[in-house]
Order: sequence, then structure tokens, then C-alpha cells
Amino acid sequence: MPTPTSTELQKLLDEFAKQPGVTAEVTANLKTTIANSPTLAAQIDDAIAKGHLKSFKPLTDAHAGGAYNGKEQAMLLPINGLTKPPAGSYNAGNMTFVLGHEVQHGFYRTDRDTALKTFATEATALAKTVGDKHDYTATIGKVIQADRDNEAKAHIAGWNALVGSVREAKPTATLADVYNASPGRAGDFMTRGGTAPNFTYALKADLTVDANLSMAMSADNVKAMGKYYFDMPPAQARLGHNGNSDYANYYGAGYISYVSQLEHAHGKTAAGGKPELHINLTQLKLNENIMEQNGIDLGANSANRQPYFDTSSTPPRAGHFDHTKSTHTHVNINASPLDLLNELRGDPHAHGKGDPRHAEHPDHALFRGILDKVNGEFNKHGGSVSERDADRIAAGLTLESKRNQLTPDHVVLSVDPATKEVGKTAFLVQGDLASPTHTRVSVATDRTAPAEESFRQLEALNQAQAPAQQAAQAQQPTASRATPAL
Repeated sequence: MPTPTSTELQKLLDEFAKQPGVTAEVTANLKTTIANSPTLAAQIDDAIAKGHLKSFKPLTDAHAGGAYNGKEQAMLLPINGLTKPPAGSYNAGNMTFVLGHEVQHGFYRTDRDTALKTFATEATALAKTVGDKHDYTATIGKVIQADRDNEAKAHIAGWNALVGSVREAKPTATLADVYNASPGRAGDFMTRGGTAPNFTYALKADLTVDANLSMAMSADNVKAMGKYYFDMPPAQARLGHNGNSDYANYYGAGYISYVSQLEHAHGKTAAGGKPELHINLTQLKLNENIMEQNGIDLGANSANRQPYFDTSSTPPRAGHFDHTKSTHTHVNINASPLDLLNELRGDPHAHGKGDPRHAEHPDHALFRGILDKVNGEFNKHGGSVSERDADRIAAGLTLESKRNQLTPDHVVLSVDPATKEVGKTAFLVQGDLASPTHTRVSVATDRTAPAEESFRQLEALNQAQAPAQQAAQAQQPTASRATPAL
């Protein structure tokens, strides 16, 4: 039974409905998602009561599935992710998880403020210390660890919100039910083994749940989720300006910006020169290239470069951080380091859209439909296919579907007439199978690239097609376009 909407939450929903681009459907889906998870509804109401959640706002970051802005106590949500297919990618399980994750950032915003203030105090003291070398590894490491714990706890809260929704619909729910409600999110916590239709489900190592499947924020669970979520590789996290960053580099770009500005303002040696800035990039899991793509702000020193030494190697390797943030957005280059810290404190916690396996990705419905057809076709022939191979074949067919602009009406597996071997080739078919006018594309199942490679090619294809699609939309009569709700 849906949880009644509190008066305070309804006020926020009414205000959200007035935001540009927010339709009645978007607001209704948000309200229903919250109501269908008692755990989530309680989290939201508690956050509102304690001043951690003051508004919902549309999210504009193309590489984020949700965000929380601590400066404004605002939860930012993707319009596409709250719009049902085919116009959007709304999935109740995924959105339940996102809401649970983001609202938890509200509860931990004071902890993050404390971590940032500690970082600022320690970094400033180091920058003002007269010496030949300033090593910021430990200082940056502590604040990144705070970010890791913050994200891990938020992810656990997302799990609990999802479990609350699943158990509300089915009190005897199992791990399989939780996984099927949101494979992309639940997959961060558990593994699915075996083959269809007899999959097996197990929590990842070092994670534990209670009898009702809820997960406590114990030290062991937080540590494990930090590894599985915060430390996931860039290809999975897909954060940052170019969607190619992991969490460490997403946050690290801001911390490097901050210490660079401090060094420019205060750093000096006994002889009056500039100290060497030392940092162990490997230990902190930082990468100069990725951080610069995310945007490094050298402030008043933006016309120059910040030299540094990477102590990961012996002897330390010399490098330079360049001012790259101004290539993304307007930056006040006269801003003080304290201004930058305030900006860091207000930065939203963005969470990547992932690849088409994630429900909020714009191609999720296409990929999921093809994946279901792939599994169904193997089952029809009495065969089996591993989850990894099914994903790989479906990803390849998804790429071919978009590349050739075909509707995936059918997936058909080849059958060797001599050996009766099934599935050496997988065909995606548009149109009636019995009609000679149908159109098809194919992939060789044993040579199809890994799913991640197909998804990278799909992303490049989407970016290449975007200008043409925008041009076509620009030529449409104004009356035919959707008008944002005001």
C-alpha cells in the first residue's frame, strides 16, 4: 500500500512541478516512486524535517543520474529519468535507488563540510610552511577517504530504499527480486551467476544484509562499498565533463585546484623561491589527464602552469597541472582559495549514467529489449548463455541497431544445417520474419567485442548523430515542439 504523501513533501513536489521542463508526468512519477517505498518515504520526510532537503530541481548534467547540492539543500533529478519510455527512461527501481542515495548526501553534508574545513586548514598550514618541498598526499588522501565513505553510505541508503520498495510489493522478496528491480544498481552489491533461466544471486564479498535484506552502515559494509562503488573504474563511473572519470579524479580535480592556488598565494622557500609540490598520484588513484579534463582551476595563476612532482616513482616524475576549468565554464580567475573551497562545498554529488545496462541511460530500453530477446532465443533452442556473453551479444546488436537505424522487432539465432549448432551468428531483424522485405543485421557471437567496447562505440555514434538530430529538430515548426511547463 503506497505511503501517504506528507504535507511538507507535497509542497516540494508542487514547487518542483513549476520548474522549467517538468511535466505533470514527471511529478507524478516522482511522487509514486517515493510513496511505493516506505523506507524512502521515511528518509525523505526526515530529511525535510531536519532541513537537509529544501527542494527538487531538474538536473542538467549530461553525465549524472542524480545529484545533491549541499549549498542549497537541493536534490537534482533528471527529467528523462522521470519520463516513461519511449520518450524517457523512467524505471521505478532505479529512481527509488537514486532518490535514496541522493537524500543520504543531505544527512552527511555537515560531515562533508567538516572534512572540507579540515582539508582547508591542513592544506593552508602546509602551504604557509617555509620549505623546499610541500607533500600534499596525506592531506588530499584524508579528504578523498571522507568522500569515499560518504558515497559508500549513500549507496547503502539507495540499496535500503530499493529493498523497501521491493518488499512492499512482495514481503517474501529475495536477492533475485531486488536484482531484477534494478539490475544496474543492485549489480553494485551482488553478482548474478549461472545461466538463464536458472540464475544464482549472491552478495559481493564482505557485504552483509539483515534477514529483511536491509544493509546496515557498518564499518565493513561501508569499506566494501567504497571499493565496489567509489573505486569503480572510469569506464563504469563515467563521471566528469567528458564522462570518462572515476570518483577519485572527479573530486581530486577540485582538491588539486585548491592546493595549487594555495601554493601560488603562500608557498615559499627560505631563499624566497617556490617549493616543489609533491603528490603520490598512484597512492591517491589520481590521473593528471583525467583531472585536467574534469577541469583544474589555477585561479590567479591561470595564465601559467602548476609544476608538481609525482612521488609514485623513484626519482619523482616532474609534471605540470594546467588551467583547464575555464574551457568548460566561466571562472573568476581572481577568486581566492577560500572561494574555491566554498564552491567545493556546494558541488553536487553527481552519479554517473553508466552505460545502457543502467536504467537511466537513454539507450537502456533498446539494449534491455534486445537482451531479453537474446536470452529468449537461446531458451527457445534449449541452450544457455552466460550473463557476460548475453550482454556482449546484446551490446553488439544494440550498436548495429543504432548504426543502421533499425527497430529490433526480432532476434534470431543461426542454426547450422549440418551440425545443428545453434548461435554462431545472431541476427537482429526489423519487420516480419516471413516477409522478403524485412531488414536484418548480424554479429558473429564468438567474435563480438566485449560489451564495454560496443558501448564506447555506441557513445561515439550517439555524439556523432546528435548534431544532425538537433538540426532536424530546429527545422520543425515551433508548434510541434514540446513546450516546457512553467
